Amino acid sequence: MKTLLITGATGFTGHFIVDEAIAQNYKVIAAIRKNSRTEFLINRKVEIIQLTINDKKLLSEELKSLKKKFGIPQLIIHNAGLTQALHKENYIETNAKNTENLIENLLENQMLPEKFIFTSSIAAAGPGNKSTMEFITENKVENPVTYYGKSKLMAEKIIKKYNALPWIILRPTAIYGPGDKNSLLIYKSIKRGLEFFAINRSQKLTFVYVEDFAKAILQVANSNKIRETYNLSDGKVYAVSEFNSLIKCTLESKTVKIAFPKIILKCIALFSEIFSKVSGNISILSRDKLNELTATNWKCDSSKIQQEIGFNAITDLKSGISKTAKWYKENGWI
Repeated sequence: MKTLLITGATGFTGHFIVDEAIAQNYKVIAAIRKNSRTEFLINRKVEIIQLTINDKKLLSEELKSLKKKFGIPQLIIHNAGLTQALHKENYIETNAKNTENLIENLLENQMLPEKFIFTSSIAAAGPGNKSTMEFITENKVENPVTYYGKSKLMAEKIIKKYNALPWIILRPTAIYGPGDKNSLLIYKSIKRGLEFFAINRSQKLTFVYVEDFAKAILQVANSNKIRETYNLSDGKVYAVSEFNSLIKCTLESKTVKIAFPKIILKCIALFSEIFSKVSGNISILSRDKLNELTATNWKCDSSKIQQEIGFNAITDLKSGISKTAKWYKENGWI
């Protein structure tokens, strides 16, 4: 039985990685923060440890303790990250500097795994060319348009500078599924009969269902590949209207469509940012996030992971939305 250490185990995607790893007979060690909620992990065959990744000295002691108790994990999945923040410095600290802290400590404590998998994002590559509408490949010149994407790209560059580290970088496109809070507002508004979208009828999007994302990570883990970057999607491209239309069909809702020109969205985002700074609560919409939401080309090319790893998504968008809506209803989210 191989040992797998995962950071970010209590987050949206972490839950599914844990379940997939258990199903594949890994001994799972879930690294959590001091104040993490662990209800999900309690009833699963998981060892729970605390790793303070933002404190290099304390992290060193925690890793020594982990090594003494469990040995060196054969697989490390660094899935912890920040997707929303008040300030760009928060993204850099959590997504980039903490990644460097973890790797430095692994090296110093002679705890290099057989494979180190980093969950990045297609946001690190940035949107594709809107004139040619070419697919976003792993060889694309990176031009992230958000602080989140820039911080993920910083982390990727940090990872690649360590020659001894057997890394794999996974760049998933938009991940959705049960427990996803980012898509929840869309489901709620459609259920109430309102459908909001930006005026950009040529926009193309890609998605991957969270269970497929987790399976992809374990497939990469079980492969003989190292020092490779892989994009990840369900292999299909969707028009901007399809996501909302499938939600409407699933919820059996009729909606009033409200389209916003980009200039109006910028004004809304500005006011949202001001309110966020006053209240201290993270804004759902910001001018930074708007760059990502209104980009025309998010056509993620996942042919490399299909060809080299043999990954093929099981869940199409219609089925995934249906499963997600069912979970939201059962858990009282909508």
